[in-house]
Amino acid sequence: MKYYIILCLTIVSALFSIAGHDAHALTFTATQSGDWNDPATWGGSVPSSTDDKIIPFGVYVTTSDNVDNAGTITDNAIIKIASGITINNTGTIKVTGDNGTILNSGIIQNYGTIINDVNRYVANNFGAVLNNHSHHTTSNYGTIVNRGTITNFQLSEIDNFGTMDNANLIQNKGGNLTNTGTINDICKSVFSNSVHLTGNAVIKVPCPSIAITLSPSGSVLPGTEVDLRAHMLSPFGWQNLWSLSAPSGSTSSLAGTAGDFTYFVPDIPGVYKVTSTITDDLGNVASASIQVHVKNP
Repeated sequence: MKYYIILCLTIVSALFSIAGHDAHALTFTATQSGDWNDPATWGGSVPSSTDDKIIPFGVYVTTSDNVDNAGTITDNAIIKIASGITINNTGTIKVTGDNGTILNSGIIQNYGTIINDVNRYVANNFGAVLNNHSHHTTSNYGTIVNRGTITNFQLSEIDNFGTMDNANLIQNKGGNLTNTGTINDICKSVFSNSVHLTGNAVIKVPCPSIAITLSPSGSVLPGTEVDLRAHMLSPFGWQNLWSLSAPSGSTSSLAGTAGDFTYFVPDIPGVYKVTSTITDDLGNVASASIQVHVKNP
């Protein structure tokens, strides 16, 4: 009788174990680039919220509808979350592999775990939201670039071992933020730490700046080539655009409108105004102008 009871308990325990594992019994691997909710992306059928999903290298998956994840998403390639779309994560999202990337223009609600691996990349784009909810964790070993809003709610945890570039708003609302890597608070961005930050201090990065030099300096005659060079200071990549405001009746134009160098040849006397505007990779803008005085012959 004793052995019969033990056998029954063993069988019941095994059944409960199997039932509990059903939620994660299936693993889907994306077979081609496409929309998350397109069966063709997954080789025939769309995974359920509790299934495990793998995005292999070379595959680009987009989301055109909300996604619930209670399993494990292993992102070895690119996931693009469209504006207005929400990812509700109660499981695990792992950004890993050779090219793991998340490009978020929507909303990520994290009620589980997010891991951004070494040399991997998460972009929280303009208008995007990443909410790290209570008792849940986001761990960054790679790079997170925030142009939107990241909120760390009460008793949640953000562990940064890599680099976080904040170009808009990171707010720590009662959560814990442990920084053993680098957090750059860039230009006019806001880093709000209502409880505490442990580890390395946040680095304040200045806004981009620009100055223009011209040659020759001083007043020039019509027909003289005027060379202009922009001197830019930005820790990030940038794009520079030139513009010219000429006196009425002039047909002069700039030789080029991009890059750090341009020139023009004034054709009539008057005041010419040249403006250079730099926009860095995080959307910060700086501009400078200079006047060129062209005298009568």
